[in-house]
Amino acid sequence: MIALYGANPAIHDHITRNPGSFDQALQGMAYLREAGVRYTVQIVPMKDNFHQWEEMHALAQRLSPDYRIGTTWMHLSASGDMIKNREIIAQRLTPAQAVSLDPPNVPYEQRHQNSASCCAESEQNSYRNCITNRNSFHIDPFGSMSFCSLVKDERLRYDLVAGSFAEGWDLFLPGLAADVENFRSDDPACRSCSIRYECRACPALKFLESRSLADTPSYICRIELEKSRLRADWKAEHQRFFKLAGISIAFNSELPIKADSFGPRFNSFYTDAPGEDLVQVEHYYSIPQHLKESHGELLYDSAPWRIYKKDDLWYYVNFTGQGTEYTIHKVAVFSKNYAHGRIFSESDRFFHAGDLHSLTMFATDQIWLSQVLLSRRALYVHSCGLNLDGRGMLFIGHSGAGKSTTAKLFGAQAELLCDDRNIVRFWPELGWRVHGTWNHGELPRVSSNSASLEGLFFLEHASENRLIRIHDRGQIIRRLIPCLVRPFVNAHWWQEILPMVQAIANEVPAYIMHFDLSGAIVPLVRDLDFKKTQTAGNMAVEAELHHVY
Repeated sequence: MIALYGANPAIHDHITRNPGSFDQALQGMAYLREAGVRYTVQIVPMKDNFHQWEEMHALAQRLSPDYRIGTTWMHLSASGDMIKNREIIAQRLTPAQAVSLDPPNVPYEQRHQNSASCCAESEQNSYRNCITNRNSFHIDPFGSMSFCSLVKDERLRYDLVAGSFAEGWDLFLPGLAADVENFRSDDPACRSCSIRYECRACPALKFLESRSLADTPSYICRIELEKSRLRADWKAEHQRFFKLAGISIAFNSELPIKADSFGPRFNSFYTDAPGEDLVQVEHYYSIPQHLKESHGELLYDSAPWRIYKKDDLWYYVNFTGQGTEYTIHKVAVFSKNYAHGRIFSESDRFFHAGDLHSLTMFATDQIWLSQVLLSRRALYVHSCGLNLDGRGMLFIGHSGAGKSTTAKLFGAQAELLCDDRNIVRFWPELGWRVHGTWNHGELPRVSSNSASLEGLFFLEHASENRLIRIHDRGQIIRRLIPCLVRPFVNAHWWQEILPMVQAIANEVPAYIMHFDLSGAIVPLVRDLDFKKTQTAGNMAVEAELHHVY
């Protein structure tokens, strides 16, 4: 990584105080490119170069496909030297400038809000979490060790010259937790601050500002207040929450979300705040160069998708063309369990068009959500889902089987969850339930509600109306599996899906449903008494039900 402090020699060398350093940096990069070495350009903002920030940014892009922004605000000198500190203060950006370059990452904060951190709400202004959850250490040039490089309070540092690393790590540092109250920032202004529970101004930073834990660090406070304002703006303008089958889905967009951004199919699924089970998608409207390059092991290659696995990440590349002549339109990067996805599109035209029918802006969200459901004992089924007086009915079949027709036959006698794709999920205290989705077919009516799954009905057009109870669990499995909505299928997917399918076949009564357009099948389904037709454990039935009109 090579730092740039200006877009031309005058500004760069003024800041480095080293004449010729700008030309030397560019020459060094030229040598690296010639040698085929990849490098990152880091552009460092401060007061004396901020007027040419856009030029610095453009220069970094020309010099390397990889560039980043360095620290946007500078803490004071670890030495406490007043002369150095005055120079640092003179070069600090305004809080608004600093935070605009490095705004708070709201999706990241929401994903990690329950994880242990130095600034966890329960230990505001305390070092307790830093000490208890430490997994690293810092040793300064004088042999003084602590749990964080920012900690300069000598009471929190261990002298390795006079002792041993084992004693410092195993005894001294953990022993500080018992005396942590003596190192708590006890500024009354902090205790009454409106943003105290989201503030990331730890005691170490406060100590660097004034060499005291009792004073209010005004510059840091203004930074945190600006971050709080931007968090509120992001949540209001760039984030929406939906709830599907008990899962909270956060939609985050680099561009502001408009009133018409989402189609009406999502109306039933809106929610004001996330629940405990949160998954996220983040949208960006350009594709970084490094995401257009190699992504690890190629596992699937069939237009319009290529799927790669690298470390614990999945890469989905949407493309057109073939061979070496192809165009990338989207790159999605999903976490190992698909609970988090960042989606990079070649442009913002689909987002600006509005009326989105997919939260991923893929052809369908099922590509992603089918994977999310695995770890939650849930799956997508090609089906019409109905809530008939609290009893969930799943009418199963592919296109043309009669799913939408079945919904029309029942009309207002049952709540339509969705006429094309529904989710079946096992809840430990409730058993199997059918949940509506926004993936509708002919009928746009959808519901985010759910009902206890009482029956599976495999659709078959006929000239008669009849329900045939399926005794053979193997037959249920053979009929159900082809009607599952399948994402990218691998061994792991089958290992998770097959036990669920077997459990559903064992526990939920299943029927072949012969029907015509007369509607005569409706009372047959409505009048089923599942308790009388099932034995203990739903494993067998006394007799096959035949209803004929």
